[in-house]
Amino acid sequence: MAFEAASYGDGMLFGEEGFSVRARHNRHLGEPAPGEPWRSFSFRVEGEGRSVVFSGDLEHISELEPLLRESGGADLLLMETGHHRVEEVAVWLLEHRIAFGRLGFTHHGRAILADREGELRKATALLGERVFIAEDGMTVQV
Repeated sequence: MAFEAASYGDGMLFGEEGFSVRARHNRHLGEPAPGEPWRSFSFRVEGEGRSVVFSGDLEHISELEPLLRESGGADLLLMETGHHRVEEVAVWLLEHRIAFGRLGFTHHGRAILADREGELRKATALLGERVFIAEDGMTVQV
């Protein structure tokens, strides 16, 4: 099977038969020079009445707000922790009253790598049992 790289921007990347993928730029790689495209994105995937928001690397969690506010929230938020701490993410979600079903931390930073269970305790103390720390090969039902 051959793959070809493609450029894209904000908006619908795929939409067919009730399944859609939308992209929204973020500032992980900074703001592009005038006339240059954005190069870092977050995504919202919807299908069968469910939604997933995937952060990828971000400058700040607030960049996800437009994707999280669509259709009243997300069933699953997959949030990177390579650049963000679990308590920072949890507090932001609470303070901004973001509706979500489950929160999975991915792309782990030093805090999770050093003390996975301690970081999970911090997150569940704020958000309850709907939080998990993703592992390689993990499957999550949405």
